[in-house]
Amino acid sequence: MTTLFSRLSFAASVVGILLATSGCTIMIKPPAKSFTGYPPAERINLNVGLQLTDELRKASAEAKALDGTRFVAQIGDNLCMNAEELSRRLFAQVKVSASDSDLKSAGADVILKPRVAYFSYMNAAGLIAIKLEWSVTDSAGKPIWVGTVNGEGKAPVLMRNDEHTLKIALENVFRNSHEAISRAPELREFAKRK
Repeated sequence: MTTLFSRLSFAASVVGILLATSGCTIMIKPPAKSFTGYPPAERINLNVGLQLTDELRKASAEAKALDGTRFVAQIGDNLCMNAEELSRRLFAQVKVSASDSDLKSAGADVILKPRVAYFSYMNAAGLIAIKLEWSVTDSAGKPIWVGTVNGEGKAPVLMRNDEHTLKIALENVFRNSHEAISRAPELREFAKRK
């Protein structure tokens, strides 16, 4: 009887350890709608080709908790949706494609290309940080302006809502992008020369 109890106890311990260390995957969903809380800004008189690359569309971050649980935030589609919304608020005309050659043949004055420079989800700290690099080139590929902006969302660990934290990080990075692009003198000067 003792041997049977020992074996059952050992088996239960092994199953418990496997369950505790195997974890699961939790998907953190970005907002389904674009951020629209931008301040008013004078549109830049340029026909912009917004290049949304496959790399941008696939952007994601992952964090692992001590118990093995994986937290995954796939933000690529949200970045593309917000980049288009931002561009339409800042520029006179916007065409969207994954290919810069398609945008050039469509008559774009400049190519605007967002790129994720950094995306981190720090589960234990309740922090999500995003850094976007925006580059603007003319139709010949010559750089006109490059800017990098940050956005983060932080929540108290005990009162955390990861989807809300991600929403705040995305709103901050696009609000900061709007400010950086709208204030870039190089873009307004290029528009005057064209």
